[in-house]
Amino acid sequence: MSANNNQIERELEQTAPDLFKKYDFVKENLKPIHESVVQGASVADGGLLTGHGPAHIARVGEVASILVDQCPVELSSYEMFILLVAIQIHDIANIKGREKHEKRIPAIWKKAIAELAFDSFDKSLAEQIASAHGGKIGNDKNTIGRLEPDGPWNNQHVRPRFLAALLRVSDELAEDPDRAARTLLALDQVPKENEIFHIYAGGLHSIAPEISSSSVRLSFAFNEDLFLKPLGKGDQEEYLLDEIYSRAVKTWLECIYCSRFFPGFELKKVHVEILIFAKPDGDEDQIDQRKEHIRFYLEDDGYPRIGDAQIFNLSKDIGDFRGGGPLTAQRLIDILKPNEGEKEKKEASDVKNTGKKPSILDVVTGFFKPKNTGDAQ
Repeated sequence: MSANNNQIERELEQTAPDLFKKYDFVKENLKPIHESVVQGASVADGGLLTGHGPAHIARVGEVASILVDQCPVELSSYEMFILLVAIQIHDIANIKGREKHEKRIPAIWKKAIAELAFDSFDKSLAEQIASAHGGKIGNDKNTIGRLEPDGPWNNQHVRPRFLAALLRVSDELAEDPDRAARTLLALDQVPKENEIFHIYAGGLHSIAPEISSSSVRLSFAFNEDLFLKPLGKGDQEEYLLDEIYSRAVKTWLECIYCSRFFPGFELKKVHVEILIFAKPDGDEDQIDQRKEHIRFYLEDDGYPRIGDAQIFNLSKDIGDFRGGGPLTAQRLIDILKPNEGEKEKKEASDVKNTGKKPSILDVVTGFFKPKNTGDAQ
C-alpha cells in the first residue's frame, strides 16, 4: 500500500483486501492514460487543458475521503470499491478531447484493461457512476437522476445515486493550484484561450467542505494586476472577478444538485474569500502587502426562483458591497486603482465619441491646447 493512498483506499485495503487488489489493478493500468490526458486533450482540442492527470485524480479521492469521513452514513466495502474505480476512470476520455468525454469512458477503458481482466458487472456500474459527473443526457443535465437510487447489484446492496453525487461534488471541489501550469504562467506561455482557467486554479489555494455547517469554503489569493484587465477565455475575454463569480455560482449549483442525493446531509452554502495583494509603491523587491479583502457567501434563502442564478441576488455582501452597489469588475478596478479606473472610462468615452482610442500624440498635444474656461477673451 502506498503511503499516499487516501482514507477510502486505506479503509478498503483493511476491510476488503480482495476488492482493494481489484481496484489497485485498475489504478496501475490506468496510470499511462492519466499521465497523457493533458497532452491528448491538447492534440485533440488545441490549447492547454488544466491538470486532469494523476494529481487531479488523487485530489478527487482526497476530497471524497473528507466528505465520506464527515457524512453521517457509512459506505459498504463494495460501495467504496465502486466509488474508487469511478474516480479513476471519470476523466480518462479527455485524452481524446473534452467534448462529451464522460460518454466515451468505455472506449478508453478497453485500451488499458483487457475484457476478461475485470468483472463486467463492476465495470458497468463504475462507468454509469463516472459518466454522471457532468454533461447531459439529451438536453437534460440531471444525469444522476437517471441512475437507480439503490438496490442489489452483483450480489451487493449499492446506492448508485449517492456514489455518483459524491464523485461529482468531489470533482467540483478538487480545483487547486496543482491544476495550473504555474511555470508556463510565469513565463507567459499559457495559450490565451486557456489563460483565465489556469490563473483561477493557480489562485484557489484552499477548498474546505464542511458537512456540519452544510457549507463549502473557497479561498483565493491573487496579485492585484490580474484584476485590472480582461483575461483570455476561449475566443473571448473576461475579468477575473467575473470568472470567480461564475465559478462560485457553478460550485453552489453543483452542491445544491448533488445534495438531493445525499442521505441525511447537504451542502447548501458557498463561502468565498478573496485576498488581493500588491507591491508597496510597485517595488518588486518589497514583500507583498494585502490591498483588498473580499468576503461573501452564496445561499438561496428566499422563495425558489426559476432561471439562472444571479450572484448579486444570492449574496448581499457583493450585491451591495460596502453600501455602494454591486461589486462589479469595473468597480473593483476603481477601488484598487482609482486613477486607472477613471482613465479607462475616459478612454472608453473617447473611443465612443471619435471611433478610435486616443494616441500618445493626442494625449501630449492636449496639454498645450488652450482651456475654455467660459470667460470672455
